[in-house]
Amino acid sequence: MSAVLTPFLVPPSIRHQKKVNYGDGFILRAIERQVGRFSQSAMFSPRTPLVDEDFARLQSHRYVILAGANQLKDDFAPIAKMKASTLRKSNLVFIPFGIGLHGEAGFNEGFTDNASEILSIIHERIEYSSWRCPLTKGLLDTALPALREQTLMTCCPVVMDRPLLDGSKFERNLSTIAVTITDRGDFWDREIPVLKEVAELFPEKRRGFVFHQNFDPPSVFEPLADRFGMRLGSQKAKTPRHLRQLARQLGYEILLADDVDRLLAFYGQVDLHVGSRLHAHLHMLSQNKWSFLVKVDERSPGIASALGFELIEPGQLRHHLDADLEMIRTSAQACHLVMQRFVNAIPGRP
Repeated sequence: MSAVLTPFLVPPSIRHQKKVNYGDGFILRAIERQVGRFSQSAMFSPRTPLVDEDFARLQSHRYVILAGANQLKDDFAPIAKMKASTLRKSNLVFIPFGIGLHGEAGFNEGFTDNASEILSIIHERIEYSSWRCPLTKGLLDTALPALREQTLMTCCPVVMDRPLLDGSKFERNLSTIAVTITDRGDFWDREIPVLKEVAELFPEKRRGFVFHQNFDPPSVFEPLADRFGMRLGSQKAKTPRHLRQLARQLGYEILLADDVDRLLAFYGQVDLHVGSRLHAHLHMLSQNKWSFLVKVDERSPGIASALGFELIEPGQLRHHLDADLEMIRTSAQACHLVMQRFVNAIPGRP
């Protein structure tokens, strides 16, 4: 009997500061392709400390998958504020699955003693762990060389699906295009050129502007206001609201994700993805479809090096539309062999 700790679950107590990231949901679904679906009662969030009752329930499971995202940072812990001494006293068997480095400046400068001890304890209880890119693997090898043979660079589970692994040629029927946005931090100068270029290159195509996180929820009147060209109160502000207005003016449909399976179904109708959402990119590649990724931080270069694709600069898509993506398939197939070694070592897997 297994459980999962997934950052896709955001407890109500922190939703004012943390927004659901549907890319984390893509990771969860990809892991479930490998190990089977988790029941709702076997799913926990690592974002806040667990109350005693939930911690006891977690310990009742034979092992606990640590579902990947960007959790590997200097103060890494499987559960928020967990101490190595707590893990040592417990019977918890944690299995990292597709975890990557944090990637933002200041978060990967050296593990704390607590984080190093936690990682060591985790690997005392398992055969292998799964990490998503060479940069992440390098951090671990440098800090904890004794674990080198156990920490496998498997790439991200999202990219491991049959259309890519078994396919022969990337589909190129460009009738529906999705542009994704990462609207945190200083995003304006990165996202605007992407929006405009895709509209210029594909003016007659169906185009969707997709938000995997909703940092600035729209009012119910927003589409109507944009339809009639009503001015926004703060014209100088560079907010997600202003991006949505521009996208509508350029002929995009707006999609604010609210369900992971509906979002995956939407991408099933998409032929080309362009943008800064890493897991939209990986999912599209996994389905043997064209996708181009814009760099936000050091997460994307790590995956790019694992799969051998080139990151694009904002507004430079036109220079990549004749790219040969077949090397991505070859790299994914090689990573899949490592992934299978990891998955086959998970205890009690059917």
